Amino acid sequence: MSLSPGEHLGPYEIVSRVGAGGMGEVYRAHDARLARDVAIKILPAAFSADAERLHRFEQEARAAAGLNHPNILVVFDIGMHASSGSAQAAPYIVSELLEGETLRERINNQPLPARTAVDYAIQIAEGLAAAHDKGIVHRDLKPENIFITTDGRVKLLDFGLAKLTQTDGALANLSSMQTAQSNTLPGLVMGTVGYMSPDQLRGKTVDHRTDVFSFGAVLYEMLCGKRAFHGETTADMISSILNWEPQELTPALKEALPPLVEETVRHCLEKNPLSRFQSMRDVVFSLRASRHPSSSVRVGDAAPASRKPSIVLYAVAMLAIVVAVLVALAAKMGWLSPPGDANLSFKQLTFRRGVIEGAAFARDGQTILYSAAWDGGPFEIYSTRMDSSESRPLGIKNANILGTTSSGEMLLLLDIVRQGPFILRGTAARASLAGGAPRPLTDNSIGGSMGKQLAVVRAKDRQSSATQLEFPPGRVIYESLSWMSHPRVSADGDLVALIDHPQGGDDGNIVVFDARGKQRMLSSGWTSVQGLAWSANGREVWFTGAKTGSNRALYAVDLSSRERLVYRSAVDVQLHDIAADGRVLLTTASRRAEIRGLLKGDIQERTLSPYDWGIGAHLTADGKAASFGESGEGSRGYAGFFIRAGENVPTRLGDGVWDPNISPDLRWAAAAEYDRHGIQVLSVSSGEVRKLERGDLQRVNGSPEWMPDSRRIMFTGIRVGQSQPQTFLQNIDGGPPQPLPVVGSRLSHDGRRLILTGAGPVTVYDLMSGQKTMLPDSDNVRVVGWSPDNSAVYVVAQGPNSRDVFSISVSSGRRSLLRRIDAGDSTGIIGLAVANVAANGEAYLLNIIRTQSDLHVISGLR
Repeated sequence: MSLSPGEHLGPYEIVSRVGAGGMGEVYRAHDARLARDVAIKILPAAFSADAERLHRFEQEARAAAGLNHPNILVVFDIGMHASSGSAQAAPYIVSELLEGETLRERINNQPLPARTAVDYAIQIAEGLAAAHDKGIVHRDLKPENIFITTDGRVKLLDFGLAKLTQTDGALANLSSMQTAQSNTLPGLVMGTVGYMSPDQLRGKTVDHRTDVFSFGAVLYEMLCGKRAFHGETTADMISSILNWEPQELTPALKEALPPLVEETVRHCLEKNPLSRFQSMRDVVFSLRASRHPSSSVRVGDAAPASRKPSIVLYAVAMLAIVVAVLVALAAKMGWLSPPGDANLSFKQLTFRRGVIEGAAFARDGQTILYSAAWDGGPFEIYSTRMDSSESRPLGIKNANILGTTSSGEMLLLLDIVRQGPFILRGTAARASLAGGAPRPLTDNSIGGSMGKQLAVVRAKDRQSSATQLEFPPGRVIYESLSWMSHPRVSADGDLVALIDHPQGGDDGNIVVFDARGKQRMLSSGWTSVQGLAWSANGREVWFTGAKTGSNRALYAVDLSSRERLVYRSAVDVQLHDIAADGRVLLTTASRRAEIRGLLKGDIQERTLSPYDWGIGAHLTADGKAASFGESGEGSRGYAGFFIRAGENVPTRLGDGVWDPNISPDLRWAAAAEYDRHGIQVLSVSSGEVRKLERGDLQRVNGSPEWMPDSRRIMFTGIRVGQSQPQTFLQNIDGGPPQPLPVVGSRLSHDGRRLILTGAGPVTVYDLMSGQKTMLPDSDNVRVVGWSPDNSAVYVVAQGPNSRDVFSISVSSGRRSLLRRIDAGDSTGIIGLAVANVAANGEAYLLNIIRTQSDLHVISGLR
């Protein structure tokens, strides 16, 4: 199937043909709706003849479209094209248009410079890590599927298409295939077979570690200019991968490389997936550490290929690796200060107990305006000055400040309602610092910024989590299915930078938009990112973010996506504003997530979690014991805990798990692994740990729940190649998870009923009879437990700080107040949720996030 310039494919006008390959033809096209050129890949029409194959293509393409990372090709659209000369419609993919060449063309049978190869490798690894975080495995990584743009940016192509062209299971026909060129069908060619992992070739169920192996093969080829594995036929190639190690690097190349790079390649290419790097995040860390000068200790004269390096040389290499890792850790944890710290000066502006939400410099640069909730009171707007330690209220309560203008106005958020720990929603309004009533602008707003133009982020409606960017208000230039925060208009009024949170929570990416809505992602993959402002010179966007295992620190990124660390503290920081002279207004915060509750038999409510970040919480049916997780610094990462009524110190169940749940007989705890790839069952008393079979499960959602026999668990997860969750039943004594016909959670104590997942009224499903019962007046509630006799469901209203627990009878629908929970001192609470209620309301657990904020001005950062 071929198209000519001027023809239309849906809304896309074909401009020119770019090229062709085994996966179809590629065209340059123009999208007049968004005034941009795009690339369209039309796949062979034969793909649509197989319904299952087409279904998998659609699922994989949609999953790829959900990937939002600077090192992954952006997928805009998918569709079907029916040509007049063909009986079958051909699927097509619309993506961003790239200028440059593939990595295959860049290598061209010649090694790349070592520095270039490592730079490309880091970008490839970061793209793969972002995909793996979303549960998506590439399966066909090779130089042909890696693109190098003209400005040196790496882009990964064709996510999910490998699965389209091959069935799961053994590749039984490989041995009879002819040697072919690398532009033919993946899974059928030497070019692809040469990068497959041993587990993939053996037909085993593969996970992200198959990409780790393929990545190692690609890195080897970039360094050496030749493939890691060779063979005259496909069978020879397979034998090479399964049985032989790649040829040793030449002495000259070893001399040019930090030892850590060679070790990284070898570790990626381990035959056994358990022996490889277990995540691409680890690969990124290893390669980044290799670029530090301390890791560039030379190995010296390498031994011939048939001999192993001497013990002394190996020890030197290992010492270099250890030094590099320690240096990288020191920088990561803030032990090494960024340039300019010696010239910094600090001014603390607030000293009370509570939480600060927003802050900004006034026009004079000496007055600071901020919103705070002190000593458990409501949020209020305050004013202070650089030469004073006193603050005065402005008489505007239940409000947050979003920014100021050079004309002496404030942009406020009025009548704020907290929606979880990170989101405030209200009415955007302007107010003069000279006085007078605020003037409302837009309702249902989350953030805003006033410059030469006004920009606001608004929720699409009061119930939806979707948001839209309006620039100016009333003109929607971008819509997101999740929330966006901290929009900031550039000084010239041409651009808006903001934080996009595609997964909810405070994970997110830094994105910049022009007035037409054209977007550019500047930085991505932050596990916590809050606070953003344009730099004083307008050439960078500064923001406060954190990667896994680190505090939130101050970073800068320019419009070419070059990042740098600006400032790191021993505690979390959040950026609010930058003055014209470069002074930075930020808050430091100590934040703690607590599990509080009352167990049956306890005299009073107490904090059960011993450390800094308690997650999840479960009660036994009788309310006399609880289990929960910790994931902060105090617990040394993810860990599970168990505590009984009357006990002061919880029992540590095990590490590497989150949100454990105790069996009815109190002998076992079932928990998802911290990366959510599998489930572990831990003994409460003996220390025994069981890793349950995964089958084709790629991700576990939520916490396992126990059947009454204490031998089977129920949980929700996602299968490999699927995007929608399913609920499974699994025996802890052996066997793979078995899918249930419905998706649900909150299993009743007798194991007979569960609550179906989905919007709308609470629906109870009977696992024995298949009967569904919809509870009346339950649209906006959250289920938190069952009555001891399984006749009623316990619910709380949706939203933050809901503390009234109601009981709804399953048979009659009658609703009654069970109890009202008082959380005590509310100072600094930014999130409160009832986690579990049991024993007729005599026992309950709360998840509480509490913050103590202090406002500072820092001079000298650059």
